[in-house]
Amino acid sequence: MNEPQLELFENISVKTKGKTIDESFAEFDKKNPHVYRNLVKLAYQCTRSGRKIIGIALLYEKLRWDYMIQTDGADYKLPNNYASRYARKIMAENEGLEGIFRISSLRPKKGRKYGK
Repeated sequence: MNEPQLELFENISVKTKGKTIDESFAEFDKKNPHVYRNLVKLAYQCTRSGRKIIGIALLYEKLRWDYMIQTDGADYKLPNNYASRYARKIMAENEGLEGIFRISSLRPKKGRKYGK
């Protein structure tokens, strides 16, 4: 089976202090569009292999693994806090990936900010 070629870029970190998780995710996603593209490629690869349900954590760890193996750079910074946001975004924006991830409902604490 041919694996999709993943894009290897250094991730750009974002400052989270004083921001909600949705605000910091939006900024991270905007500064690191390759993360989303790679997760989508991997999700489609899973569906082509017959998988109906997968975990976003599996794809996260695959990205981390590939980056570690294919580069001699620093750790691949992929915040776990954003996993559920990526899962929801992928399912909402990509035909054929609706319902691919098992997710629970978000229960954000109103007004909670990082660093507070």
